[in-house]
Amino acid sequence: MERREFVRCLGCGVALGMTGCATDPAGGERTVAMDRPRRASVPGFGRLSVRPLAALGLLAVVAFGEEPARPFFAMDNGLGPIASLEEKAELLAELGYAGIGWRPGRTPEMLQALDAQGLKMFSLYVVRRVEAGKPAVDPGLAREFETLRGRGTIVWYGLQRAPDATDETAVAMLREVAEKAAAAGLPVALYPHTGFYAQTVQDAVRLVRAADHPNLGVSFLLCHFLKLDVEENLEAVLREAAPYLRLVQINGADSGDTRAMAWNRLIQPLGQGSFDQRALLRALDAIGYRGPVGLQCFQIRQEPRRHLAESMAAWKAMQTPQAPGTAAAEAVGARPVP
Repeated sequence: MERREFVRCLGCGVALGMTGCATDPAGGERTVAMDRPRRASVPGFGRLSVRPLAALGLLAVVAFGEEPARPFFAMDNGLGPIASLEEKAELLAELGYAGIGWRPGRTPEMLQALDAQGLKMFSLYVVRRVEAGKPAVDPGLAREFETLRGRGTIVWYGLQRAPDATDETAVAMLREVAEKAAAAGLPVALYPHTGFYAQTVQDAVRLVRAADHPNLGVSFLLCHFLKLDVEENLEAVLREAAPYLRLVQINGADSGDTRAMAWNRLIQPLGQGSFDQRALLRALDAIGYRGPVGLQCFQIRQEPRRHLAESMAAWKAMQTPQAPGTAAAEAVGARPVP
């Protein structure tokens, strides 16, 4: 069954009242009951658990011919205390996340757990030092690419400083990883990280422009932006990144002199902190960004279920505009700056 055909069938399931249509081998359509989960392997989606609620969530696809905007996923560092990969995936699915941001290690098993829940591995976080003569893709990373072949997972690539680091070396590394990832059907996004060689969005854009490879883009990470820049520059930075932007990461944070703040004020559960999250969404709307959004969970002390549930509630609340100062706005970090 083709991807578009599968989505249309899900829409039919709602219209027919918990039934769905499926294409039989003879080329006709048959009605199937939707009163229990069913699994379907669909290119671009992976192996999905088809439920009536999933059909409801995809009505926008049927109506407008495109996928829902900005799928929301959680970083793996928010699930660390949960040892079982299956339990990680089950919790994400239960709470409504679209998938996970991962890093190399047990990738085949994690993919199996995600597939069983109809979830996606949105990113693979990789860090390399900018050193001349060192491969941008070592044998271990090449194996990861092969495991992820055709899944569209974004290779989230960080470039760390080295004593002899230069733009020339960094650009050569980016071209290499972009080319090898492209062969596996995996896009690449440069990860701007405080203290790295590419630590700002502007650094990332400069290097990506110089590399000039169609499989290479950039990402925006709220916590690192706030650590290195001022909120007044948010819209300008996103406009500069817009032609290359492939991934966005958010979390709760405080406003004010953010460059002087510790990380526990710049990385909080979504819905906490005084930073206006809706201002970020408006800026993303203004540049037409519809790609994935990841939840940063670094050093969040809450128990995973509570943190992820509260962050998902805040994410959903962010989708409805509210005037700053209202209770609903404050729930997603739009409180006035103290």
